[in-house]
Amino acid sequence: MVTQIRARQRRHSLPIWLPLLVVLGLACTGVEAQPPEPSPTPPTTVLEQYQLDPNETRARFEVKFMGFITVRGKFNRTTGTLSRDPMLRNSSIHAIIDATTLEAITANARTTNRVLRGREFFHVDKFPTIAFTSTRFEYEGERLLRIDGTLAMLGIARPVSLLVTAAHCAPAEGERKARCEADAAVTIRRSDFGMSAWNESVADEVKIIVELVAVEALRDAAPVAAGAASAILGNGTHGIKSTP
Repeated sequence: MVTQIRARQRRHSLPIWLPLLVVLGLACTGVEAQPPEPSPTPPTTVLEQYQLDPNETRARFEVKFMGFITVRGKFNRTTGTLSRDPMLRNSSIHAIIDATTLEAITANARTTNRVLRGREFFHVDKFPTIAFTSTRFEYEGERLLRIDGTLAMLGIARPVSLLVTAAHCAPAEGERKARCEADAAVTIRRSDFGMSAWNESVADEVKIIVELVAVEALRDAAPVAAGAASAILGNGTHGIKSTP
């Protein structure tokens, strides 16, 4: 009886090497694994070159004196460049304020100018310029919320964020060149830039307000790969945009 059962098991069981042959046979059918498809190449765009118009661009500041008096001033010359990407992916903006053009907006402007331009505040003889370079623009949908960047003043560079209240770009029309405009503001602590004089009477917080006007300078520019981190001025009412 035992011998019959063993013989029956040998007839109905598969040889142990048969599944291996099946696998090897499938491997030899010529079907090869396909390599992964390469990532798509980012499209290229042509940057439009703009210059900040020093006659229309405005930069001013406000600071509290004695806790309740607002002292206001302005810088009469601001220059810079804007590289604008029509595809809203890649651009940059750099603004330079001429600190030597500082002018107080007050009844006692002559004395105030001398103090603000002196060593205790802007020290314009040694540091004649204030520079801002964008690093990132933050959007909510198509509405610009802020421009992140670096502010360099009195030999010190600090990260800042400009809050944008309005932005607009208009195409060229007739003899009028294409132009972009933006209004923005930032509040800084002057002590962060080493400006700590008169701290008992002059507030540490200073509000800087800018009205930027950029006019198209060149229509031909070198193509660049889209996707680099930068700041972008958008089309029409889309305003300004940046890549993350």
